[in-house]
Amino acid sequence: MRKVPVQGLRPEERLPDPLYHRSGTRLYDRGERLTPEEVELLARHRISEVHVPASDEDLAGFLCEAQRRVVRLEDLDERTPLTSDVFDADGTLLLSQGVVVHQAMRDKLRERGITTLYIRRSSAERGLVEVQSFEADRAVIRRPRPKLVRWEAADDLRPEDRVADSAQVTEEAVQRQVESGRMEGSPEGEALARHLVERDPLSPRREDELRERNADLEETAGRVHQVYTALEAGETVDSDRVTDITKRLINAIVADHSLLLAQVSLKHPERYLLHHAFNTAVYASNIATTLGYSKRQVLEIAYGAFLQDVGMIQVPAEVLRKPGRLTPGERREVERHPVHGINYVQRVPLLPSSTPLVVYQHHERMDKGGYPRGRPGQLVHPFARISMVADVYDALTTDRPYRKALLPYQSMETLLRLVARKQLDARVVRAFLVCNSLFPVGSHVILSDDSVARVTRANPEVHTRPVVAILARSGRRLEAPELRDLGAGGDLQIVRATAPEGLEGAATDGF
Repeated sequence: MRKVPVQGLRPEERLPDPLYHRSGTRLYDRGERLTPEEVELLARHRISEVHVPASDEDLAGFLCEAQRRVVRLEDLDERTPLTSDVFDADGTLLLSQGVVVHQAMRDKLRERGITTLYIRRSSAERGLVEVQSFEADRAVIRRPRPKLVRWEAADDLRPEDRVADSAQVTEEAVQRQVESGRMEGSPEGEALARHLVERDPLSPRREDELRERNADLEETAGRVHQVYTALEAGETVDSDRVTDITKRLINAIVADHSLLLAQVSLKHPERYLLHHAFNTAVYASNIATTLGYSKRQVLEIAYGAFLQDVGMIQVPAEVLRKPGRLTPGERREVERHPVHGINYVQRVPLLPSSTPLVVYQHHERMDKGGYPRGRPGQLVHPFARISMVADVYDALTTDRPYRKALLPYQSMETLLRLVARKQLDARVVRAFLVCNSLFPVGSHVILSDDSVARVTRANPEVHTRPVVAILARSGRRLEAPELRDLGAGGDLQIVRATAPEGLEGAATDGF
């Protein structure tokens, strides 16, 4: 197997041989063409060389070596437990992780003629993460993508909207801006809402359309993971990478905002921070669109919402995963995460000037009951007021170590109670009701005929009568969902919200 430096590859020419990664992953088939962009992508993902087989070479040896390493029996320490499972040449498990290989075991293995053992290489040792990251990004640049939103230069962030010097992003600078009262954030310019694709609420989506939307979401989730992983590692993150995520999100809202709300309604508590970052940006962007903000402003609001909880990276995992009540010291540590967040966003050059304010203020409350400074509502940036509503809703609808998730309807009721207590901005919560319904999009409900349905679209005029897809009737799942507009009149109405017990399925079920 010959090693070839990536920089020595010739773009645009057909490959005479397949190319392999050191993990054994086939990157390219014979006859494929690499684009210059793909060569750059390989280098960006730290893949500096590829492996090329000779025409008569047996790949089995290379693949075997890529996946496992050889250990001689006499090299195993008699006093130290094994740190990995050990196999024979055929892949049969011989010794389990944690076993101490005493002399009697050695003798038995020798009697069977086994003197050479194999240990499977870890994903990190094989470099699988870099391969998977490369393949995800390559899929993005290869697939033709429709331009759902026409982005003009005027729609992008202007120089005056950005922080020119990252060193200026400090807690003290944010405090000065808050105390100055400079909190511009009213809608201006052409509203993004004017670009939303109008859909017939009673027409189901095509299968290929749903596959496309799911693929879009998966690709975006991969980019979210890359950005947060880079920040966690202390790396500088190009502002355009975050802008790309927010533009993809806005494209999804324009194409089908109801479907996007349903897609993020399926929660993933095991990767809470990553999903919370994206979900919060989705909810905040939908609220901002409903409030009449322009494309540029929605992009800026999504940007801040996406990064608002980045400071949670600094909070110890044992605190975040604690199932019981936090001690006063642990609570103080959690409540420091907006300050930690300011330090993290210093690693994103040219970020929007409102983002540090959103990161710092998204846990403030209109009645001065929030943290980190207990500011009154008039000193909380309008974009942070949007983010705080999105943040609370997503947190309530997700399982946490110390409590189970609320039903989406219960979470929306909680938002209304917080408005009544003067803790959340009433205007923001009203906008959320308009775009997401009192019975939120993606949630399940029981109807007055005892059928079970899933909410597929909000009714801006009557929040209790959304469009639904009936999934089951008389205890039996229907072969195909029945779409009904409860706002169109008639006796059929929602009786109560319910959990999707027995009806769990894809995020696009009912659409």
